[in-house]
Amino acid sequence: MSGNLTDGSITVTTSENDKIQIVLNGVKIASSNGPAIDVQSADKCFITLAEGTQNSLSDGSAFTSEDANACIYATCDLTINGSGSLDVSGNYRHGVFSKDDLVVYGGSINVRAVEDGLNGKDSVKIGAGDISIDSGADGVKSSKSTNPEKGFVYVSAGSLSIDAEDDGIQAKAYLCIAGGSIEIDAADDALHSDLEGALNGGSTTVRSGDDAFHCETKLEVNDGSFVAETCSEGYEAEQVVVNGGDTNIRALDDAMNASAADLSDDSESSDADASTSTPSGESGANAAQPDGSIGVPGASSANADSNEQQQNTAPQGAGQQDSATPPELPSDDGAQGVQAGEAPSDLGQAPDAQGGMERGGQAPGGQGGAPGASDSNCLIQINGGTVVLDSQGDGVDSNGNVEITGGTLLVNGPSSDGDGAFDYDGEATISGGTVLMAGAVGMAQSFTSGTQAFALVQASGSAGSVIEATDADGNVIATLTATRAFGCVLVSGAGVSDGDTITVSVDGATASAAASTTGTSGIAMGGGAGGLGGMGGGPATGNRPEGQGGPA
Repeated sequence: MSGNLTDGSITVTTSENDKIQIVLNGVKIASSNGPAIDVQSADKCFITLAEGTQNSLSDGSAFTSEDANACIYATCDLTINGSGSLDVSGNYRHGVFSKDDLVVYGGSINVRAVEDGLNGKDSVKIGAGDISIDSGADGVKSSKSTNPEKGFVYVSAGSLSIDAEDDGIQAKAYLCIAGGSIEIDAADDALHSDLEGALNGGSTTVRSGDDAFHCETKLEVNDGSFVAETCSEGYEAEQVVVNGGDTNIRALDDAMNASAADLSDDSESSDADASTSTPSGESGANAAQPDGSIGVPGASSANADSNEQQQNTAPQGAGQQDSATPPELPSDDGAQGVQAGEAPSDLGQAPDAQGGMERGGQAPGGQGGAPGASDSNCLIQINGGTVVLDSQGDGVDSNGNVEITGGTLLVNGPSSDGDGAFDYDGEATISGGTVLMAGAVGMAQSFTSGTQAFALVQASGSAGSVIEATDADGNVIATLTATRAFGCVLVSGAGVSDGDTITVSVDGATASAAASTTGTSGIAMGGGAGGLGGMGGGPATGNRPEGQGGPA
């Protein structure tokens, strides 16, 4: 297609077994009362952006059709590929919408929409392209809830910039960032999954009005870079597990929070009920070849089906695709050793038939705390990577347990005594890694036990103070520049044994304490609150009140 269409649309009405390809070779299409591209019936549809071309599509603010809801609307699997550019203006509701799987693999795509930018009800998969979204609701969304094997978003490569009035990226079952460069400004959560989520690679920078990355059941961080420049809370899920990667979060409230999952809302958007069935033996969308040869002008064949490849399967956390093996995204997606484009399969239990996480059973680390104060399902576990947190609320906050086995954890906690750099309601254990947390004295907590010794040292400073912790041999365990006033420092590091002396230096003034593998829930005051001094292994001055420090 080429040329201008001032008021009309490209409409596809074929057999549900037909595969359709539309090549945009320099078009400008405006539709006053419906989609600019309206795929009413087909098996799969490919929209290919011809190399070197500029294309624009826009719809009107009111539709005559009750079914269609987007500038590009498809009742079937939809793939956008190629190397040209595309501007999409969704003036009615969404920019691009597929009732099945939506795949983006190439092109320079700018989407402006009254509601969602990209919406694939069954799934959204992004494997390449330079994508910019300005949306009045969610930037990218997958909403399928009636089938626990659907409703996931998977980003493996490309560049994605989102400015959203609701969530930046939202998934019903599973949200995985495995690669690419992502930047999100969101009024609500930057990344949100109603069940599970994972960071497996890529570079992600977010600014959000609520959570930086929220999952109801489990959030696993394995690799990549994640920066939350501003947010209300940072990582939040029933279980937050960090195995690797670089995390840097600045939060107005809690920076890392484990709270009980809320699975009561099993609703789905109104678009869900109008979904068309996928033909037997086929599932998933078809991605283009990496060279964009499908339908590009000059290619030997315009048959999109002849160039199909497998696309990524959903992880166990989102269920496995039914029927035939679904297509996968092309290789070089940055996922850690898994099949090209395939999401990891070890990210937790599969949802049950209603899409809920299997529950019950005790989280690793045991149960502690007063009855009713601790939820054994809640867990923050750090096994590797680098985590840097800056919080005006609690730095690390678990309504259950905390386990640290490796990695580096640096926390600038709150200066107010109503919150703490470290907050948990069950047990907190440490068996490896490097920890330095600075915060207020009033609600301070140490570890309950560990095979690696630790010390909670009463040492004070102000914003800009340089904190340095050293072991008994004078080796530096960790350093941190304070972002606000603090009154105590929690320290642990590799090689620190029971009885060793840990020294904390704040702008040259020092305080020491004996490290221990057993702890208390509070700091034993010595030398006056806020002054430099040490602490012994005696009983705590008081336990945290029941429920204190939990999320609102």
